[in-house]
Amino acid sequence: MRRNLLCSLFAAAWLCAVSLTQATMIEIQLVDVDVQYDSSTGLITDTGAPRDPLTGIFVFAGGALQGSLTSSNLSFDLSIPGVFGIDPSGDTVTSAAGGSLSIFTPGLILDLTLDTADVIYNPFGGSFDFVFVGTVGSINAQNLPFVPGIGGAVSVTLSTQADTLIANATEVTSFTASGTGELEADLDLDPDNVVPEPATLALLAATLAAVAVRRRD
Repeated sequence: MRRNLLCSLFAAAWLCAVSLTQATMIEIQLVDVDVQYDSSTGLITDTGAPRDPLTGIFVFAGGALQGSLTSSNLSFDLSIPGVFGIDPSGDTVTSAAGGSLSIFTPGLILDLTLDTADVIYNPFGGSFDFVFVGTVGSINAQNLPFVPGIGGAVSVTLSTQADTLIANATEVTSFTASGTGELEADLDLDPDNVVPEPATLALLAATLAAVAVRRRD
């Protein structure tokens, strides 16, 4: 009887740990992203002053829509440094690290420091597509709507089409482009680190199980 009780309690503790550590993918979609590039500075930035307005923010968890914002107060601030030598015939260029991405609603809901990003230029088919694929170096602040928070590895993708483009024989010198943005990350149920980690909770559950068995003795 004691053995069965012990096994049941430890199994419950293990299942508790599994459920708490099960990753849920969070997707944050940004609508009407506008960016610009200047080869003399190597910077890709938003086109706003001081920020570029967005027309929508959609938040998904595990593929299911959690909520959306479509007010006139939405905006984002972007800086991707160290982008040089984009070949006008098509190219992939890696940026420097240390860029930034911030999202406002109108208050700040997410502030990220970016790692390097791949800037992919596809001029074929007459559409002049620019795709920016990068990862996040650090999450500096977050106060997200509809979900507790994000954590783990965070990726950022901007899919845009050039509105204007200037190039010489060797490089793209400037462009403006518009499109959409998407952030993907794991759900963080405790972004402020108030609740103990899942491993700590599992250890606590196992300890309580052992105490319960001893008391039955």
